[in-house]
Amino acid sequence: MPDAHKCQKIIEWFEKNKELQSPGTTSITAEKGIPTDKKHKDSTDISLTFKQAYTIEEFIYPLNFLWECVNSYLTDFEEVNGMDFTGIIFNIQKYKAPQGGYHVFHHERGGSLFAKRMLVWMMYLNTVQDCGETEFKYFNTKIKAEQGKVVLWPTDFTHAHRGIASPTEDKYILTGWYEFCD
Repeated sequence: MPDAHKCQKIIEWFEKNKELQSPGTTSITAEKGIPTDKKHKDSTDISLTFKQAYTIEEFIYPLNFLWECVNSYLTDFEEVNGMDFTGIIFNIQKYKAPQGGYHVFHHERGGSLFAKRMLVWMMYLNTVQDCGETEFKYFNTKIKAEQGKVVLWPTDFTHAHRGIASPTEDKYILTGWYEFCD
C-alpha cells in the first residue's frame, strides 16, 4: 500500500495544478458533451494518461503499486488472466465537503463510447472518517475511504456503485479503467 507521504504528494500536486482542473463529468455527459448535473456528480478532476503520469514523480510509485494490485486480481480471477488490456487514462478527483460526491448509482460501461472498458480501479488518497464510502448497490457493501487502499471491480451493471458524500471532509481519489485492446 502506498504510504501516507506518497498519497499526500499526489494531493499536493493536484492542488498546485489548478490550471489542469475541470468540473467532473459522467460517462453520459462526456458522451453527449453536456455539463454534469451536480445533483448527480460534484467533483473537480484532472485527467491524465498513464504515459503522462509516468513523467510526474509523484505518480510513479502509486501507479506501480496499482499494477501489483491488478496482477493480484488477475491471479484471483483466472478468467481475466490472458486477456489483452491496457490503461489509457485516469482521473485525480476531489470531492469537496459537504456536497462533493458521485451521488447516483452508476457503472463504468454505460454507453457505446465506453464499451471497451473491462476493469475499474480506485485508489483512496486520504482517509475519510465521516462517511465518504463507496457503496455497491447489489452487494449491500460500503468500502471505507482509507488512504492508500486500492479497490478493483468489473465495469458492468452488476457492480453499480456511488460515492457517499462526507458532510465534513474532502475526499481525494485516483480512479480509472483498463480497456480491452483492439
